[in-house]
This record gives sequence, structure tokens and C-alpha cells, in this order.
Amino acid sequence: MERLPELANIHRKLPFPEFPEDDDFADWVSDLVEVDGYYVGFAMSLINGEKPHVISAEELQALTDSFEKFAEIEGEDASIYLDCKKYLFSLKALVDEMAR
Repeated sequence: MERLPELANIHRKLPFPEFPEDDDFADWVSDLVEVDGYYVGFAMSLINGEKPHVISAEELQALTDSFEKFAEIEGEDASIYLDCKKYLFSLKALVDEMAR
């Protein structure tokens, strides 16, 4: 977990994606808010010296799996999709580091 502070800092600097026009996609972004808060909070606890314990990546995996259905989204939401993809990539790197 030696890279955890660096990865957390990078992730926190990423702008959170905007909410899309598509209702289903907007619901997914709402779920991202919750999942992101959980994992970032967990990371900050570890960085601040709390003893590590087992972390489950189930929530992130479920969110990632459901994200794929928006791959063909069009219009302005297409750029939000790309922002979400970058954000998920960063969050996954953070979770992978905590799981080590």
C-alpha cells in the first residue's frame, strides 16, 4: 500500500463526472457517488493510520459491470461516459492498491 497516498491524491484531484441527461445513466452516476465515497473514505482512513482490514471490491465490480450498458450512449452524455470511464479507472487503481 505504499502508493496509496499518491493514488488517493490523484483520484481526489479528478473532477467528478457531471450528471447525464439519460435517467438510467444519471441513476448510475448517483451510485458512483456512493461507491466512490465508500472507497475514498476507506483509503483516507488507511492513510491516516487505521489498521488495514479486508476490503471487498464487490461494489466497484457491480458498478463497473453495469457501466458497460452505457457504452453506446449518444449526444452530450457520450462525453460524460468518457469522464466516468476515467473516473472508474482511477477508483479501480485505488481499490486495487488497498487490496494488496
